[in-house]
Amino acid sequence: SCAKNSRLFTKNRADFQERPQKGGGCMQVMLRAYQPSDHDALAAMFYQIRKEEFPWTDHEHLSAADFDRSTDGERIIVAEVQGKTAGFLSVWEPDRFIHNLFVDREYRHAGIGRQLIRWAVSQYGTPLSLKCAAANTAALKFYQSGGWQTDGEGSGEEGLYYLLSLRKSD
Repeated sequence: SCAKNSRLFTKNRADFQERPQKGGGCMQVMLRAYQPSDHDALAAMFYQIRKEEFPWTDHEHLSAADFDRSTDGERIIVAEVQGKTAGFLSVWEPDRFIHNLFVDREYRHAGIGRQLIRWAVSQYGTPLSLKCAAANTAALKFYQSGGWQTDGEGSGEEGLYYLLSLRKSD
């Protein structure tokens, strides 16, 4: 079993947590602030996941520049495993709104998404909110299992979405 070695994230320190890995061993996840050198890897992840896993999006108009538009003015936190970008979360801080939460397919089901959300709770408290496409059933299941509640629904460029909130911390 992996020993947990968590530290509170600050501007000068990262949050480390060891997680069990498939096939044994431990995977150390590091959360840290976005740096300009992260741009290309995050933009590629954002583009690739949307292209391969979001059939409800308009694939003809997807571009790597979508990452810049989607995260403009937001605080971005990067999850790293052994120096590789494993995922990221972006928050529109004035509203405590999680705008993006992406985890690379290779690192899913290892607790990275939950760790990113725990970081957001530690920084902003609750409630937090987000929108999730109704067609994104895997993400909806993930959020519901983490205590997120549906507050409403709407329709946008990518079809029907649910407005979700997390009202209390772990």
